[in-house]
Amino acid sequence: NDSVVLWEPPIETMLYKGTNDTDDVMAVYVRVIHEILSNMTLYGGDVVLENLLDVYGQKPMASTFMALLNMGLPTADEMIVRMWKTNLVSDAVNYFASLMSDQLNPETGNPDDPTSGITAVLEAFFSDYDSIVWKDLTVVMGKPLGPSIIPFLKNMAPPQNASANATSAANDEAKAEELKKRTDELFPKFLDSLRLLGIKNLLYNPYLPIPCIKDDPYCPVIDEDYTRAFAQSYDLASRGKISEERFAYDFQDALFQYFNDFGSNLEIGDILGGIVNNNTERAGRILSQDETIDNHLPQVLNNLSDNTYALAMTEEAAASGYDARLSVCMANISSAMYESPETRAKWLEGGLGLELVDSFPMAGDLSSMGSVYVDRGQNAVVFGIEGIPVIHKYFQRGFFGWLSALVNGGTNTQPFRFPCSEIDFKGNNSICAHMGYKYYDTAEIYPGFAPLDDVMVTKLKPALQKAVLILEGSHGGSENATSTFREAKEKPKLYITGHSLGGPLAKHSLAQILLREYDQVFSSITAYAFGGAMAGNDAYLSMVDEMLDSPLIVPTKLFQVVNSYDPWPYIPAVFGSENGSVQKGNVTLIFDLEKDELAKEEPLRPFKGMPANVFLSFEGVHAPKTQYLPLARSLVSDYDYSTCEEICSVEQCGNYKCADSCAGIL
Repeated sequence: NDSVVLWEPPIETMLYKGTNDTDDVMAVYVRVIHEILSNMTLYGGDVVLENLLDVYGQKPMASTFMALLNMGLPTADEMIVRMWKTNLVSDAVNYFASLMSDQLNPETGNPDDPTSGITAVLEAFFSDYDSIVWKDLTVVMGKPLGPSIIPFLKNMAPPQNASANATSAANDEAKAEELKKRTDELFPKFLDSLRLLGIKNLLYNPYLPIPCIKDDPYCPVIDEDYTRAFAQSYDLASRGKISEERFAYDFQDALFQYFNDFGSNLEIGDILGGIVNNNTERAGRILSQDETIDNHLPQVLNNLSDNTYALAMTEEAAASGYDARLSVCMANISSAMYESPETRAKWLEGGLGLELVDSFPMAGDLSSMGSVYVDRGQNAVVFGIEGIPVIHKYFQRGFFGWLSALVNGGTNTQPFRFPCSEIDFKGNNSICAHMGYKYYDTAEIYPGFAPLDDVMVTKLKPALQKAVLILEGSHGGSENATSTFREAKEKPKLYITGHSLGGPLAKHSLAQILLREYDQVFSSITAYAFGGAMAGNDAYLSMVDEMLDSPLIVPTKLFQVVNSYDPWPYIPAVFGSENGSVQKGNVTLIFDLEKDELAKEEPLRPFKGMPANVFLSFEGVHAPKTQYLPLARSLVSDYDYSTCEEICSVEQCGNYKCADSCAGIL
């Protein structure tokens, strides 16, 4: 249809540039998968396949499938382009969301048994050889393998006959019971082989980005205890000092111990339940791609890439105090927090003129990093927070981060723990006492999106204290800096910013700073949270809003900025909502790409999926460097684009790398 404008990612974004420099998930992990398929025996993929098919009584078919693989694979580049052209990932998300809807329905399946749920979903998938996913895979794998896939699946299907059809209900019940029995018996064996496949990938797959396990300085948490422990175990296994099986069990034990030490009693069932449940299915339906056509969005994306896009600001947004130039500065800091220590230093210290005070994980050794900086010339302290570590650069940190978000985020809240005693709730004029008295029984948070209380006291507080001392001109006295705040001669300003998971981490950190009265040493606090998930329930959001208006704190502003079509700000509320609408608290603003304006909006409008003619993934529309940062620049009417250079990142190429500055803004 010539009237439809199609937008597709530039093929340059899919180029593989090495484990440290590739800024696209598909470009990295298609190569990881291609490496496994090319060396199934080395990685134990043949055993995984055999054990999986054994669950369904099809173990003999494993050798047939291996023979098909040996017919020849396409190159990794061919697989990437074909996955992009077939829209395989989006098709798979929609398809499996529908399958989970059927299999996890309380009337037709068992939503409380994730193992049975997984096997039922996979059985339905293997028997549905006319599905769009199998057709996509036929194209992706290409000749000679691709055309053989569906005939192979048909050969796996049990024969049908008239008598069987006449008693289909009884047969279905017996079949389900048999599958449940085989799952209970054989699924643990499948999981064991899957664990060993993962370990062999850690040891041998050259495309898997594991700088923290390899003790590489590229890792930003290289000196943390758990990072060292994982690296030491990896070193022993890679030198043959311990077996692959021993390394597999050691790694698993350390993983569970890591989560236990940082507040989560994690088990295999929790992991499976976090992946396959009714919430996953519901979110898949709501977040699926829209069927409508929008010819305006391709123009927006093209104009954004060549620096010709301009957003207006509604009167209500302008009245909120949102500062476009400050937002550009904060978006730079939030974007830089995802980078390696070397790149981050060049960007923030060399480029923006900030000086690092301290960096520390926010919720466990491998979790998102928080970094405190000072700007001596502007008497400002900046607290930047990383989102979930990008899995295409830090597999281990990204895997642990997503695992924590799945298991600890979800829809389960926990009571917010006030940093003051219940005894203080009455007769005490502190902000914590006031808020605790009113919200103690009602305020709840999503624990997977919050920092550890201990980090606020043992890491953030000393870093802020040290920053104040630096701005005073005092470079010594570190002993005094760890006890109580010293009053600065001229109180500095404090800025807090984060993107994605860094959004709720920034909001929680702001709340903790106010409740613990760390704010009193600053003249003001301003926070910008970009594309952030939900922080807590309505009572918690009301508490934060009320604190921001309290005369007991220093002047404080919070701006929560959301991009159109970005699903992350709707998580996890979207799991419990059929329309995707969200309460985030004030001040929430949205880059409205349909009206080309920044608008103040609370509650946030129901989520709308990406138009059918725009093939930009959730990761692409959520990206800080190619969406949130250039959109922030588009609000600055006289922005100087002459310094901008072209980069390709997360499905988009354009003049996104600009010489931004925070000078005269903080």
